[in-house]
Amino acid sequence: MLDEGHGIVLFGQMTLEKCKGLCINHRYLGLQNSYECFCGDSLGGSDVYQKTNESECNYACQGDSSQKCGGFWRSSVYEFISTVPSTTKMTTPEQSTVKITEMTTHEQSTVKITEMATPEQSTVKITEKATPEQSAKKTTEMATPEQSTVKITEMATPGQSTVQTTEMTTTEQSTVKTTEMTTPEQSTVKIQR
Repeated sequence: MLDEGHGIVLFGQMTLEKCKGLCINHRYLGLQNSYECFCGDSLGGSDVYQKTNESECNYACQGDSSQKCGGFWRSSVYEFISTVPSTTKMTTPEQSTVKITEMTTHEQSTVKITEMATPEQSTVKITEKATPEQSAKKTTEMATPEQSTVKITEMATPGQSTVQTTEMTTTEQSTVKTTEMTTPEQSTVKIQR
C-alpha cells in the first residue's frame, strides 16, 4: 500500500515520531508489526486496501510501548496535514518588536506564539495551545537583562479544572516554584517550594 519501507533500520526503536521523521517528504506514513514504517504518496487502490477495525492495529511500538504501531499485516496509517503558519511582526521606532505566529492543524488544534522584545533585551514569550476538546495550555516566559526569569504555565480542561505553575529564578540561582490547582467544585491546592 505504501511503497517505501523502513523496518529493520530502527528494529527495537520504532515510534510514531521516528516514522514521521523518515516519511517527512511523503503524504502518508504507516506503522506495522510494532517496528516497521512505510511511507508513500498514495494509499493504493481502494478495491485492494480496505480500512479495517482499529482493534486490529494493537501492537505496541517497540520504541514506545504507549504508542500503537499497527498489527500483523495491518498498518496504522497517518496523513501529513500541512499547515502554513501565519506570522505578524511589528517593530516600533525604539526597536521594540512583537512577533505573533498562529498555526491551526487539520483537527482544529491551534498554537499561538507571541514574542516581545525591548531594546534593553527584556523578553516575553507567550505560547497558547488549544485542542478541539477545549483543553488549553498557556505558557508565559519573561527574562530581563540581569537574567532573572519568570515562567508561568496555566492549563485548563473542559471541566474547568485549572493548574497554574509559576517558576522564578534570579541571577544568584535562587528558585521559587508555586503550583495552584482548582477544581470545578472550587477546591484549591497551593504548593510552594
